[in-house]
Amino acid sequence: MKNNDSHPIGHEQVKKQLERILLSERFGNSQLLSMFLRFIVEETLAGRVNAIKEYTIAITVLGRPADFNPQVDAVVRIHAGRLRRLLSEYYRTDGIDDELCIEIPKGSYVPIFKPYVKEVITETASTNGHDRIVNSTAVVQPISHRKVGLVVFPFQNLSGDHANDHFVESTGEQLSLDFAKFSQISVISYHSMNKVTIEKEISVIFTRSMMLIIY
Repeated sequence: MKNNDSHPIGHEQVKKQLERILLSERFGNSQLLSMFLRFIVEETLAGRVNAIKEYTIAITVLGRPADFNPQVDAVVRIHAGRLRRLLSEYYRTDGIDDELCIEIPKGSYVPIFKPYVKEVITETASTNGHDRIVNSTAVVQPISHRKVGLVVFPFQNLSGDHANDHFVESTGEQLSLDFAKFSQISVISYHSMNKVTIEKEISVIFTRSMMLIIY
């Protein structure tokens, strides 16, 4: 197996990195995302990348029925976005000293494996009028401190027709997915807001570091 720089990465190395990630506290608190990551990594190592499809993930990992239709149900794409963010958080914290990076490129569910590289940022600091060079280490893909956070609350079916419940649910999921495509927007999981009671139609909360738009 080779990475993007054509340097060979062994299967055992990938397996060890996978277990290291899954044993971390962040992934330990998310069984579903752990199953998602394990499935796509093991299928890739087994040479079955063609089987890593939205439908297959929905059936095998998420327990969706055989009539699952990815055209109307965005659940796999939403969980894939959550998994990418959780991996990014892992490498900024618990995995900052790891040697191997497991990454899921946007637009694909097939993971790539490559050496984990931290970049060195050179800053100029002034002490008593004299400039000095300060080297600090940062993760390659830092999240901006000024990123906008967005919450999509569950929509309510006011038609009285329960046949529209699925449409209402999928609309919220699709909105979360679409907003997650913007690199400067951090979308809080739509499913995590399902139990929140909405008392106002629209609330806009400004904080020092982000803006939350609540529907």
